[in-house]
Amino acid sequence: MDSQKERKASFLGDPCIRDRVVQMAVNLTLQAIVEADMQPSQYAFRPRRDAKEAVRQVHHYTARIGLRDVVDTDLRDYFNTIPHGPLMKCLARRISDGRVLRLIKQWLEVTVIERIDGKPRRTNEAKHTHRGSAQGSVISPLLANVYFRRFILAWEKFGYARRLHARIVNYADDMVICCRPGSGEQAMVLMSGLMARLGLTVNEEKTALVKLPEQTFDFLGYNLGRQYDRHGKTYIGTQPSKGAMKSIIGKIHDETAISMTWDTVEHRIVELNSILRGWAGYFDQGPVLKHYRILQRYTERRIRRWLVEKHKRRGRSEYRLYPDAFLYGKLGLHQSPVRMADVSSAKAYRSRTKAGCVSSARPV
Repeated sequence: MDSQKERKASFLGDPCIRDRVVQMAVNLTLQAIVEADMQPSQYAFRPRRDAKEAVRQVHHYTARIGLRDVVDTDLRDYFNTIPHGPLMKCLARRISDGRVLRLIKQWLEVTVIERIDGKPRRTNEAKHTHRGSAQGSVISPLLANVYFRRFILAWEKFGYARRLHARIVNYADDMVICCRPGSGEQAMVLMSGLMARLGLTVNEEKTALVKLPEQTFDFLGYNLGRQYDRHGKTYIGTQPSKGAMKSIIGKIHDETAISMTWDTVEHRIVELNSILRGWAGYFDQGPVLKHYRILQRYTERRIRRWLVEKHKRRGRSEYRLYPDAFLYGKLGLHQSPVRMADVSSAKAYRSRTKAGCVSSARPV
């Protein structure tokens, strides 16, 4: 890891219980007010919307409509660079109570904990720079949505969406712009200029133009790009990204580390099952059978090794000591669903005029 990344600062708000309760009350009130203004392309921190729906929408644009130039956008430190002045103007258009506006402004300027190289330091930089909404505060996600809405509205107002056939999908600080083939370069330039006008910075090193199906890209844990069905035909589909697989395997590794043999078997299984169910519940779109099997075999191998170390039964076959029937029948280890895709949810989604991410997608 380079020194620049090592010294990257993060600003974390850690409000006391009283402040958190007040923020939650204000957040609930504001959510009801601003929800009507949120754009269809915004999927984060909103009722009845989630990351999987955002992924399905990207798949719909690329695989079904054919918008295969994708601007995979990375904003540099979005939450910590939201300009307070324009944000407060956005809020003032819908909030007439000056007391609430002053309260929000105080929260934006509150002292936060800055971590550099893992070392905490209190700072009120936001008050001096008039930028940033502390991650960790209850109201920060809503404020981030309110400000990002300005970009989406400007994109429509200036006619970029119509001219380039460019559709935005936004989840918090993650965004992709799906464009008509051949218009991706122009969309990237226009996007960067518009972000600059809003006081935001595009991370040029991580922002990329992806041309499907020759290339792939990751979005919200999924990898989107060319895949092959059982007959060898190609299509644009989704699958868990390499980063998502690395992350879940790392969690399983940590939960079954030798240093954890002091814990009870029952509690280890509860912790593992929670992780496995959560992962399988999110990654249930597309051809996931291979990934389920990889994860299942790795979990079996790790828990067997952990049991051998805990009970000091070295020198014998781990599988014979703890066969599948013992792991799944006796201990109750969660078994990943063995299926190719969540077909039922995909069909339900298509019935609402959008496509699911199944292998029956139109061949490339």
